[in-house]
Amino acid sequence: MNTLLPTSWPRLSLLSQALAPEFAPAARGAAGFSPALDVWSDAEGLTLEVELPGLAIEDIELSVHEGVLSLSGERKAETAENATEHRRERLHGRFERRLRLPFEVDATAVQATLSRGVLRVRLPKAEAARPRRIEVTELD
Repeated sequence: MNTLLPTSWPRLSLLSQALAPEFAPAARGAAGFSPALDVWSDAEGLTLEVELPGLAIEDIELSVHEGVLSLSGERKAETAENATEHRRERLHGRFERRLRLPFEVDATAVQATLSRGVLRVRLPKAEAARPRRIEVTELD
């Protein structure tokens, strides 16, 4: 994963190393699948986008607890009644992804939207985790 990041961006490289074990896709098979996702951060927080085509909001569970974001859900396989199935390539079943967050987030301000099969989650940094400018005063 680090080979895709420029070495001149050490903070992104460290973030990538921190996230990699948590986001390793699960083995695929009849028992489930692992949706593709992208993760990035900025000074304000962390954003992730997950490909979930065909899922409705009620099929998705999302939570933040003790520094871990958990995403799970299920894509049901649909077969027409009185039909013979010849091939199934579209992945289905339960999935679960967990992300140990690299900083404290403001769980009350997390936003999640689902649009055109893409779940977008914005996790803002908690005020204590945000960089702040410290004013220096001069002593006489």
